[in-house]
Amino acid sequence: MRGDDAVGPAFVARIEGATRAVCFDGGAAPENYLGLVVRQEPETVILVDAVDLGTQPGDYAVLSGEELSDCGLTTHTSSPGLLMAYLEHETAAHVYLLAIQPESLSFRRGLSAAVEKSLGHVVSFFT
Repeated sequence: MRGDDAVGPAFVARIEGATRAVCFDGGAAPENYLGLVVRQEPETVILVDAVDLGTQPGDYAVLSGEELSDCGLTTHTSSPGLLMAYLEHETAAHVYLLAIQPESLSFRRGLSAAVEKSLGHVVSFFT
């Protein structure tokens, strides 16, 4: 219901079943899924979220935990950097954030055209 903030769940919906990767839609509380992720013993974890990168809507970047501190805030109460650090510690996995610059986080349904276009491009890398 917050516009481009739905990019993470939209990503999961599009790749789930089209990839061998285990996918979780963490919604607004990804910290609730940490135990499930750890039990999968992953080699790589990719979180997907709308992040204020200070760039044009739809722009995206793959960030490590160290790089995340230079970016804007997300809409989650838990810091994605803390989640990433926890997962790295508990799994020894490589953990990244696929950050997509939102156009709008206002209360409305659906992704903006810019984020929708970028999501289609990004999904093609995973399927």
